[in-house]
Amino acid sequence: MEDFLGVSTSHPLPEKKSMVAASVGSAEIQPLVQSMVLLPEASREQPTAQGEQEPTSSRPPPHSPLSAPLPQQCVFVTASLLSAICSLLDNLLVIAPRDTVNAFGKAHLIELLCGIVDATFIEACVQELRTPLPSSPPGEHVQAQVSFFLEYLSSLSRLLKSCLLVEPNLVTQDDLLKPLINNIIRVLTVCINNALDVELMSAFYHTWTHLFDLLAALLRKAGAVSHPSITSALARHWAAMMDVFCECVGLSSRCPALYTSSLHFLSVLLTEEARRHCQDKDKASSLSPPTITSLLDETQDNQKSPDRLNEVILQCYEGKSSRDTLKRVAANALLSLLAVSRRAQKHALKADLIDKCMEQMKHINAQLNLDSLQPGKAVLKKKEDGFIKELSIAMQLLRNCLYQNEECKEVALEAHLVPVLHSLWPWLLMDDSLMQNALQLLYVYTANFPNGCSSLCWSSYGQYPVHAAHRGASSSSLMLCILKLASQMPLENTNIQQTVFLFLSNLALSHDCKGVIQKSNFLQNFLSLTLPKGGNKHLSNLTILWLKLLLNISFGEDGQQMILRLDGCLDLLTEISKYKHKSSPYIPLLIFHNMCFSPANKPKILANEKVITILAACLESKNQNAQRIAAAALWALTYNYQKAKTTLKNPSIKRKVDEAYSLAKKGKFYS
Repeated sequence: MEDFLGVSTSHPLPEKKSMVAASVGSAEIQPLVQSMVLLPEASREQPTAQGEQEPTSSRPPPHSPLSAPLPQQCVFVTASLLSAICSLLDNLLVIAPRDTVNAFGKAHLIELLCGIVDATFIEACVQELRTPLPSSPPGEHVQAQVSFFLEYLSSLSRLLKSCLLVEPNLVTQDDLLKPLINNIIRVLTVCINNALDVELMSAFYHTWTHLFDLLAALLRKAGAVSHPSITSALARHWAAMMDVFCECVGLSSRCPALYTSSLHFLSVLLTEEARRHCQDKDKASSLSPPTITSLLDETQDNQKSPDRLNEVILQCYEGKSSRDTLKRVAANALLSLLAVSRRAQKHALKADLIDKCMEQMKHINAQLNLDSLQPGKAVLKKKEDGFIKELSIAMQLLRNCLYQNEECKEVALEAHLVPVLHSLWPWLLMDDSLMQNALQLLYVYTANFPNGCSSLCWSSYGQYPVHAAHRGASSSSLMLCILKLASQMPLENTNIQQTVFLFLSNLALSHDCKGVIQKSNFLQNFLSLTLPKGGNKHLSNLTILWLKLLLNISFGEDGQQMILRLDGCLDLLTEISKYKHKSSPYIPLLIFHNMCFSPANKPKILANEKVITILAACLESKNQNAQRIAAAALWALTYNYQKAKTTLKNPSIKRKVDEAYSLAKKGKFYS
């Protein structure tokens, strides 16, 4: 078979079938299945050398029987023609999206265009350029073939991205998607090094940019379908892909588009991985396919590529100016790596990323304080300086470094994370995005880290900026600042409200923090909650946040005493238990359940008729979870407490408890 340039080659391109329209002796246009074969880019009508026989024309005489229309014809096309067709179809999708999508579906055009993609052809051509054989065609001919095919891949990628925006089902069919992704990854991992000329290397980089963009679009628009195929394909070429990512990061100056698209794809891939992990963490098994996280965290001696990737991304982030837009690209990739990879966290710890972020936050605080001394200068103006972005990125990097990593949390504790945030507190109050990032950082820092929780109760050092009184008075500890923020948070600011209560739920597990909560009378705010009236039986988000906080407080006896000391708290909890809240329907019952286990609480619980009535009523509930919680609470209340046994001899309550006990013995509660 002839190659693109009319030269015989040992790498034939496969024939593909296509639907085209042809007029066959009728006014109607009939679709015919035809064979589509890629032809050389050069003209097939080439001059012949002297003495050579001129090739016979394949066109039949005008009156030959062969000139009659045939049911199937062989249509010869070039890669450049296909590129132009893809660009034309892309434009049609913009102008008439619905009609074009319907036409694509009827003609199966996307399947045909994707079916032409074959990484074997490019691999063979590159290998031929690296080690040419005596029988090989001239190098410039092979380079032209590769360039034309790479341009076709770029045009096809742009078309497929447009299809994903208009109708993802055109691209996400399993029989189309898997081979397409496999071929894309193979094209990305073609070993080009420096063996090719500059022009062909540039063509590869251009195509890689579009391929990375297409993979990112697949994950964004059809992550559930495309992520398994992309992960499997990456796993088969993992070491080579790590080298490609490192090479792309190193091209940030020469080829910023490729640098951006490759790191953007990596960020989207890791984000999708983290999202799927949260959804499927209860379904994990030893037979699960490899994940990107497991590949990144492999510890074999020959798996040094992930460390190199972490290093080049971190160096790129630290080497860029804060005003360089490429720095944000590196930051996003670094954030994604730190969120899913323990190995990346370990590398960041060795590279002193935590200390560097802390120093950057101190520097920003000092600069903000200095600017506040200049009369008439507006501080924290988003359009005039990059302080908000720099501070936000530093806090996000710290958050992801500390995520489920006690070693990193210890380093942050020694670096005085809490005092630094306390000194920044007046500035955080001025910007909601900064406050949200700071609360998320503290939420991660204090999770399962008692020393971190206790550090919030210490008095912080450092001077507040001038005019701090206009932004809110200082407090002796960051813990008191958090409580004040939670008490005064406007109801419309739901994001910060939710984050601050989740953070307080972590602190409620700490003995030191519970002491500060009690002394501040913060829990009095719970009693001022307004319950819905009339036909509305759904609790507000703020009420549910309060319930979750009280539940964490009730896990310890000191916290249970705090709840019991609130005059009217038990009555309010019994009222709340009558309302609907889908996310956490049994929290009031769980709070009662926890308090029933402490001997010191039993007299007060038993004396509250409303609580006993609620627990007894739940024994007859159709919901087994409510039955279990109430039965366990009543059994705990009567255990080793004679007065409770006497009080609960009420025939109605006793009968319900006995029935619940019988069900438990039969195993129906726990079936």
